[in-house]
Amino acid sequence: MSTSSWRNRAINIAIAILLIAGATAVAINHFYRSSLEPRHLSKVSGAETNETSDLSATKVVRRPDFTLADIDGIKRTVSTWDGKVLVLNFWASWCQPCLREIPAFVDLQRTYGEQGLQFVGIAVDDIEPVRQFLDVIPLNYPVLVHPRDTITVAESYGNEYGILPYTVVINRNSEIVHTQLGEISFDEAEAIIKSLL
Repeated sequence: MSTSSWRNRAINIAIAILLIAGATAVAINHFYRSSLEPRHLSKVSGAETNETSDLSATKVVRRPDFTLADIDGIKRTVSTWDGKVLVLNFWASWCQPCLREIPAFVDLQRTYGEQGLQFVGIAVDDIEPVRQFLDVIPLNYPVLVHPRDTITVAESYGNEYGILPYTVVINRNSEIVHTQLGEISFDEAEAIIKSLL
């Protein structure tokens, strides 16, 4: 086969890869954007929804209850953190965007913890990779872990697509006020948290 034939074949392969990557990006963007629509929170299974008394008639979504084991095998119930601004972060040790945002969460917990902020990491992973990660990068907030049960909890909090990372912000009244599919920046997270403290 001639050099020009190889070049043409390489160009065709590159174009096909770009088209596939573009289609994948469009699909991910569609699912990401649809998950941020207000109707997203009204679908949270197991959550109580009430109309608020104000004129905007926005829906209030109470966080679903759950119990999961922490890294030491101790069962922890979400109601443990009632009365605090609670940030649930669903992550995995193999998820690079998850790992990129964790240092911001450690900083935010350190800065605002005494004002009533509580981060809780929920690892959608096996316990050993999580232990290995925490040996290298210790966190200053609890980490709950289970390879299957955490998926059910994420779904009950509105993560229909199982995308990681996934972050849920809950106010002091145990109401879900923000969900984020994909990575969240320090500045975005801090702005949401400060408005609730």
